[in-house]
Amino acid sequence: MKKYWIIENGQPIGPFSAEELRVRRDFNRELPVWCNELPDWSTVGQLPELACLIEGEQQPEEATVVEEQQTVYETEQPHNDIRQPYINIMVNNAPEQINGIERPKSYMGWNIAALLCCCLPAAIVGLIFSSQVNRHWMRGDAQAAVRSSEYAQWAFIISFTLGLVSWPFQLLML
Repeated sequence: MKKYWIIENGQPIGPFSAEELRVRRDFNRELPVWCNELPDWSTVGQLPELACLIEGEQQPEEATVVEEQQTVYETEQPHNDIRQPYINIMVNNAPEQINGIERPKSYMGWNIAALLCCCLPAAIVGLIFSSQVNRHWMRGDAQAAVRSSEYAQWAFIISFTLGLVSWPFQLLML
């Protein structure tokens, strides 16, 4: 069963089933909605499985085909003016706890510093894991966010240690 997230008062809330969304007072075609199968935020009117739940509206078979084609077209455009504000709201107003787990640090700054000063390969790995922390957190996968944070931290420690060990040898080569 699909679970959906919505924006209420600038905050993401959820997950909800389709039936739970249908009984909400704010359920309309313009309600921002997201689920794991969607790459970005969308609206209820753009999702055929939710749009058909709006009272008094029946979607003919041809309209469903057209909406599916529009959805494919929209995902090919990287900057859709409808989605961008909701993505910014999600990132800036992310919950500090999910299921009792505190939001983990991303160690992005430390890994950037390590990239500039220390061991390049380990720092690149650290940057990759640092960039995954917020993405996992925003999708509600707290365990994956914590795991990515730990990997980013270890990559920084390894990069910094290898950098300290290699600097005397680098100075000798000059």
